Amino acid sequence: MKRIVPFILAFALVVVAATWTSPRDGDAQDTDGSRIDALETRIANQGAALIELEDRLENLEGSAPKSSGQDGTNRTASESLTIEGSGTTVTDKFTLSPGNYKVTAELDVTAGFSGFIMTIYGSDDQQETVLNELIQVNGPWSIEAVFEAGAGGEFYVEVSNTDEDWTVTFEPL
Repeated sequence: MKRIVPFILAFALVVVAATWTSPRDGDAQDTDGSRIDALETRIANQGAALIELEDRLENLEGSAPKSSGQDGTNRTASESLTIEGSGTTVTDKFTLSPGNYKVTAELDVTAGFSGFIMTIYGSDDQQETVLNELIQVNGPWSIEAVFEAGAGGEFYVEVSNTDEDWTVTFEPL
């Protein structure tokens, strides 16, 4: 009998340990609401992030580039065109007559370091990167280039690598 007692005690310990560590019916459910609270917090944070993205999109759409002067539809060869925008953006389409244009880009650098890449897209798959500059100054900055509009037509400009407000002017040569 003395030999069986240690086995009985060992068996009893195994049974108690197995019972204590096995899942109970209530363990699979959130009894204090902490899981639901955590989930609700995550959903609220995602909702706030979505609202922030919608606001940013609305701001970008609200600051869409504007053309000054003519609207571009009946431009003559002697008229200039000015386009304004902010940061990385794609402009609305505009019309240029056939010929060469002096393109002037101006921006006011506030961060002490910026960049400015301007690519012009036209009909017939015309694509030309006219400017690709690193800017290491504070304050007003401008640069000029020449763009050949070929047979003319509709164009649009893509500006990238900047967060600054900018102005681009096309002047016929």
